[in-house]
Amino acid sequence: MYKISNTRKDKCKGAYLQVERTDDGRLFLYRDEKKIYLVAKKCFPWGHSGHFISLRDDKDQEVFLIEELSQLDQCSRDNIAWSLKRSEFNFEIIKFFNIEDIFELRSFSVSTKQGPMKFQTKLDYYPVQIGKGEFMIQDIFSDIFRFNLDDLDLPSKEQILVFID
Repeated sequence: MYKISNTRKDKCKGAYLQVERTDDGRLFLYRDEKKIYLVAKKCFPWGHSGHFISLRDDKDQEVFLIEELSQLDQCSRDNIAWSLKRSEFNFEIIKFFNIEDIFELRSFSVSTKQGPMKFQTKLDYYPVQIGKGEFMIQDIFSDIFRFNLDDLDLPSKEQILVFID
């Protein structure tokens, strides 16, 4: 495994790290004249945006650890950022209509930037704070719903604050 750090900039064993993208969106690079397909994963998914990104091969083995995306060339940065954005789709809640407990599940009726939605969580799942005023809820199907308290109207805040410490 190679590590891209502040001291080594873009160089790994004397070769520049250039991450490219296929027409169907897969990341790859060449190492020792061999094409290696990659998956980009954030080591800290809810913080440190642009920092600590693991490039993993098709066997889920880490090939490179990038401490900061800014250390790469613009094309590589764009390709990795595109891949991360594509893999991290989240629903952004803009309004809570109703939250109720039904048969061991908590049911949410919300409006998101993607449209109206309904989803359920286990009763013991609560919103997780991921930033200042920012929270995340994971539903029973592992979909991620995000919201910012500052962006919610008063009735929505009153409903969700019951579930936030």
